[in-house]
Amino acid sequence: LAAAPLLYVLPGERQRRQVLFYGCRFNALMRTPPPTCVWYREGKVWRSWPPRRPAPDWLNEAPAVVLAVSVNAESCGFYWREEGGEVLVWQLAQRLLAWRDELMEQ
Repeated sequence: LAAAPLLYVLPGERQRRQVLFYGCRFNALMRTPPPTCVWYREGKVWRSWPPRRPAPDWLNEAPAVVLAVSVNAESCGFYWREEGGEVLVWQLAQRLLAWRDELMEQ
């Protein structure tokens, strides 16, 4: 299910080697797991791969290195090109933890 959009955002062999996934698992206390979905960047627009769902609001401000995000009953995370310095990595990690916390509160 998630392979199609990921192949779409990974056109070249060189890019494939540089893409990383950062993810967070949900803990067992989560009340209602979120529905599974993958969003991928198409130019400046975020699209979902079935089912069609609105993208999380924070994606509109995600740096261009973030290529796709996913969520399922066990975890959430994003695929990104490993570019930028420590500050960007820290910012992305903080955003991921905040998203996880938001999803767990729903």
